[in-house]
Parts: sequence; structure tokens; C-alpha cells
Amino acid sequence: MIKILLPGEAYYYDVQALTKAFFPMEEISFFSSWEGVERESEEKRITFSFGSDRIGISLDKDGIPIFEEFSPFLTEEEEEARKKQYKNEVKRLLYRCLSQSFQRRLDWGTLTGVRPTKIPMAYYMEGMEEEEVQKRMEEEYYMSRGKAKLCCEVAKRELSLLEGLDYKNGYSIYIGIPFCPTTCLYCSFTSYSYKKLGSMADAYLEALFKEMDYTKDCLPGKILESIYIGGGTPTALCEEQLERLLEKVQKTFDFTHVKEYTVEAGRPDSITEEKLRLMKQYGVGRISINPQTMQQKTLDTIGRSHTAESVKEAFQMARRLGHDNINMDLIVGLPGETIEDVEDTLRQVGELDPDSITIHSLVTKRAARLNLNRELRDCADMDKMAESGMAFCRKHGYLPYYMYRQKNTTGSSQSANQENIGYAKEGKEGLYNILIMEEKQIILALGAGGSSKFVFPGGQRVERVENVKSLTDYIFRIDEMIDRKRSFIKKECNFNTKGIELLDKAEFKDVLQKDLIDIIRHGILVSRVAAFVGKEMGSPEGLIKDLVTASLLHDIGKLRLSKYLYGRIKGALDIEQIKYMRRHAKYSYEIVKEAGYSEDIQKMVYYHHENYDGSGYPGNLSGEDIPWGARILRLCDVFCALVSNRPYRVAFDVETAIEMMIDEVENFDMQAFLMFQRVVNSEEFSEIQEIIDKINNSEASGQMLTVLMKEFEEEAL
Repeated sequence: MIKILLPGEAYYYDVQALTKAFFPMEEISFFSSWEGVERESEEKRITFSFGSDRIGISLDKDGIPIFEEFSPFLTEEEEEARKKQYKNEVKRLLYRCLSQSFQRRLDWGTLTGVRPTKIPMAYYMEGMEEEEVQKRMEEEYYMSRGKAKLCCEVAKRELSLLEGLDYKNGYSIYIGIPFCPTTCLYCSFTSYSYKKLGSMADAYLEALFKEMDYTKDCLPGKILESIYIGGGTPTALCEEQLERLLEKVQKTFDFTHVKEYTVEAGRPDSITEEKLRLMKQYGVGRISINPQTMQQKTLDTIGRSHTAESVKEAFQMARRLGHDNINMDLIVGLPGETIEDVEDTLRQVGELDPDSITIHSLVTKRAARLNLNRELRDCADMDKMAESGMAFCRKHGYLPYYMYRQKNTTGSSQSANQENIGYAKEGKEGLYNILIMEEKQIILALGAGGSSKFVFPGGQRVERVENVKSLTDYIFRIDEMIDRKRSFIKKECNFNTKGIELLDKAEFKDVLQKDLIDIIRHGILVSRVAAFVGKEMGSPEGLIKDLVTASLLHDIGKLRLSKYLYGRIKGALDIEQIKYMRRHAKYSYEIVKEAGYSEDIQKMVYYHHENYDGSGYPGNLSGEDIPWGARILRLCDVFCALVSNRPYRVAFDVETAIEMMIDEVENFDMQAFLMFQRVVNSEEFSEIQEIIDKINNSEASGQMLTVLMKEFEEEAL
């Protein structure tokens, strides 16, 4: 029994997870005070104390003090930084306490999360060298040298693979098929016996197809990069149902930017030649054939109704039909298996020569039947089995490319929460695996039990939207599942589609493509600069959101002038052209008003050419009479025009542009101008400079720039 006094709840999960890693079989209880708490035999008590400048921890066993330590801590001005430092130091103190008191260590040190590679990846992105990153992992997180090296290696490879993806603008789709031939003893995923409930498969597909129809348009401006059909076992469907599914996917989604299309064929007893042919026909590029083990006695024990020989037959059949990217999943620590069994499985799988191998450590989740049978799940040799798998993969040319950890793996406390590792030959990595594990982009999950993951700009916030797990609930509540996504996207994601809808209006169909591209380019840049200035001024989030929207759309009225004038301008405007062009502010105002934008946005758009000294248009307003947002939009509009290429001149550099604005500073709100200069001189301005360079140097298409518009709108908020 371990009793922990922890004031407050801020660090409950971190303390609980790390203590459980040291003592997986011990019961752990938390208290806010020791008053009235009775002692029990063999009891350990851990006491945390928090001061303004230090953190303390002490431990006693049966009332005898055996550890006490305090750590000085200097508070930071920034709240989130302080919380993070506190959390790390709390875990470091606890680790030292338990490690020294009980002479134990954990290979993963203080890390208890499922995504350990996110830490070294962040260091790499800051420009650190591998040796320095590894040293930090060992010294700051108390990791063993071997785990630190592995973690850094995987993170570095993931980063190199992500460079080939447009993951910030992209999203992935997961389609769940919750049917299996049988349910494995260790399985906790949403799955149903096809033999018993296959009669519901057609109704399930109809509901799934309805969710797919919604999903295809719910993220305007985002590009689809990967599709993963998993389960369950997708190939548990009959051939006719599988073809309906594959055909629907092909017809529903835009495959223009899709880099990976995976179907988890999984169980060899669900694979037929026709199903393999269908997957090839409909463009599936990566499949999984998962034996888990090649030991027949184990397959019988865990409830898989296929044979080791049928695994080989299914694999060879897939090769004959042209499948050239096949993954095989293995599990170490299965009931009754020895190291010799694992090595024999590796030998047999190696003879098949798959393109990738994923080695999982057995976990016993609450939803799995195996969790109820304790004697089947203890495995003292888990660590050696995992090491044997790693040695085999490296020897045969498979390199680790993604990794995650799970709770409740079987094995020693030293390596508690053992990792699962994906190994692949060069060019055969599973990109979807990296995207979902590293939380780099939105994953829309369709089907029963699907958990959509919304990754917000910067990756610091991730939200989930769940589908119900029940097969019947999903079928009969499909409209509710769709509405969950729709409501979340509308409320949380700022996917303001009106801008794109406006640019696609019928009245603009004759607009020259170049004019449209120019307006989008300029709107992207102005909105990004305006967002930074608004934040620098301490403006409320709601006002900044309106400012970003107005900045994106402030020149949309120019499209009404395009076929008469705008697209024909080759040089500087003459007086008559200037008079005509000034109408665009009124036209922009009319368009955003008709589209239903707020009055504040309408005013920002209408008055974005007003000068602070009263010399602007269309209302000759001056000073504080000009709406707040319009004053910011005015100076950002001028700056962005100066640093952008024009038909009659090349872009000015930033320094020259600022000097030119200073010469006419009477046109601008001085407070806003000073905040603007602070932005230009800040580290964050490098982001704006990248956009300037991209816009000036690219021959971007309208579609690409529409995507950029959405990205920068979201990031600006």
C-alpha cells in the first residue's frame, strides 16, 4: 500500500503514473491531509509540499523516515512555463525519492506519456544536435542511455519523413470497420463477430457512407494526405461489401494529394484472392497481414482461428497480386510464450520478407478478456523479447520509424510501460502511424468507436470528438455522430468557410485567375501581420478574430472591377483609374454585408483606406472616428503592399518599407504604428518574413493559395 499526500490535483496524474511505474502491483491512494489517516502494515507514505520558491518531498515506511529532499524553484512570469517547470521538477523529485529509497530505476526515467518522441523532436526543431538532445534526455528525464538513443533515433527519422508532407495544411481519415472473424483474448478495440452480427454490416456501411459524405467537405481548404481503413478487420466484410466500401472511398474523397492509402487486412482467415485483387484495383498502396505470432499453440490460446501456415499463404498470395508494401504486426509477451518462441516467430516472418514489421508489447486493458486471467499475462522475459525483436529487425534492414508506449504492459517494473515500435525498410514507412502518434495534423475518424483528433496550430492543443462504440447506436444515431463533428468544427476550429464561398460566387466566375491569386496573396499577408499587431496591443480574442477575417476579405470588392480594369493594369495607375479603383472599398463592404458578416467586420472593410489625418477615403474620417480595426488594417495593408511585388515594380525590402511609412506617419494611428514596429523587430516576425518570401517567390495556383488562406486564418487566431 502506498499513500500519497498531494496538495491540490494539478500533478495527480503525473505522480500516479510514475509511482505505478515503480510499483505496478501496489495499491495507491491520495490524500490532501494526513489527519485521520490510519497507518497500515507495510505502508509507504509519500508527502509533497509546495512553497513559493521550492518543492519538497519526503518518504517514510511504517513511520520511519527514509528520504527527504527539497528542490529550489524560481518562479517565472509566464504561467504555462511555470506549470511545466513545476510538473517536471515534481516528477524528478519523485523519481529520485523512489529510485534511491528502493534501489530501482526505470529505463524510461520520468517519462510516463505515450509519445516520448515528441520531446526530442521539439529539440531537433529548435536546431539542437543529436548528441546534445540525447544528453538532455538522460540528464533531465533520467532515461537510460539505450532508451534515450532509441527515442532520439526515432524522432529524427520521423522528422525527416514529415518534411515530405504538408501536414499543417493536411488531414487524414481513419475509417473503422468493427467486424472480426473472432475476438482475440487480448483485444480491447471496438469489434464484433462477423459470424454473429454480419447481418448488420450492410446497414453499418450505409451509416458509414453517410458520415463519409459529410466528411468530404467539412474541412474546406485542407488537403487529404492519408487514408487508413482499420478495425476490427476490414477484410472480415464479404467481397461484395468490401468492394462497395472501396468504391465509395474512391468516389467520395479527392485523392490528388493522398500519399498513403492503407487497409489493415489483418487476419489471414479473412483474406481471399478476390479481396486482395479489389484492394489493388481501387488503389490501396499499403496493407497489413498480422500474424501476431507464428506459434500455433499461442494462436489457439488467444482465440485466433487461423493457422501459422495460412499466414504464409495469405502473404504469398498478396505478393503474387502485386502488393509491394505489406506490414506484419507481432506481439511479444503473449501467454505462455518463451524467448525461443519469439525468435522462431521472427525467423518465420523474416523468411516472408515483409516491407515493415511492427512489434507490440502485450497490454492488458480493462476491456480485454485477458485482463481477467492473471496467470496468463505475467511475462518475466518481456524485455529480452523486445530486445530480440529489435536486434532481428536491425540485422535484416528494418529501421525504427515510429514508437509509442502504453500502460499495463507485462514485464518488469524497470521497463514498465514498454514501447511499441514500427520498423520499416527505406521508403516503406507507414506515414499515418507517424501523423497520429506525433499529433501533427487533424485525423477524422469515421465509424463506430472512431475518435477524431483535432490538432490546433502549434500542436499545443489537441481535442477529440468521439463516435459511439455500439454498433446499433452508431447505425441509428449516425446523424448525431455527424452533428458532433459539425458542431465542434463550427465552434472550436475557426474554419470560417465564408471567405472561400465568397471567392467562388457566380458573379466572380469571369474574374481573371491572376487577379484572384493576387487578392488571396495580399489578404493572407495582411491578416497575418494584423493578427500580430492586434495581439501586441492586447486586444481581446474576439476582436482579433474579426480583424483577421476583415483583413482576408478587405479587397474582395476589387473582383467586381477585374474584367473592366484590374486585370489589365500593367503599370502605375493614372488619375481616372485611381478614382475607379477606389470604389473597391464600397464593393467589399457590400459583399461582406450580403454574406452576413458582423457590423464590426463590415466597418473594418469599408474604412480600411481612411488615414488618421483625415486624408483618406471613402468617408474622410480622422483620428478616433476611424474604427479600431480599420486603423490597424490600414497600416498593415500599406506595409504588405510595399513588401510585395507589383506589376510595375519589385517588392521593397522591410527596412525600406518602414522608412517610407515613417515619412507618411501622419496617416497612421501612432499607438498602432508603435505596436507594429515592435512586431517587426520581434522574433515572431520571422514567420511573417517566410510568408512574404513565399508569396513573392512562388507561382502559386489559386487552389494552393486558398489552402494557405485557411492555414493563416487559423494560425492567426
